[in-house]
Amino acid sequence: RTLIEARLAGLAGACADGTRGASPLLGDGLHICHSHDGVLAYLRWAEEADSRFEQSSPPELALVVLNCTNNSFPCYDLGVPPSERWRLTVSTVSGTSLHTGEVPDVVLTTQGRACHGFPCILSVTLPPYCAAIFFREA
Repeated sequence: RTLIEARLAGLAGACADGTRGASPLLGDGLHICHSHDGVLAYLRWAEEADSRFEQSSPPELALVVLNCTNNSFPCYDLGVPPSERWRLTVSTVSGTSLHTGEVPDVVLTTQGRACHGFPCILSVTLPPYCAAIFFREA
């Protein structure tokens, strides 16, 4: 239920120009930014206008992270596009969104170091066999 709400309700928040953007989980944009030893991370976005024309603000972004291993990673670094903060929106960890309908108020701050071809690093905690979706905050 939480995943569907995140997808349909446009939980990505306000765009840089103050308008509400489409949820990045509704769009066709997909870029696999990390795949290593059972951990997969990819970006999703929705372009609201014709992509042939320049947009006044960048599209809203979602970062989907999957740990398909039985290993726990207390601090897993992922490269992300220019940003300052990412809010946890959906998590499969017991006691969080998919189990209770509640999402803990978790906002992660990026570090200004390059990683995986992106200018910033986001450090996330990955329990075994988990999935997490983060939305970039404006």
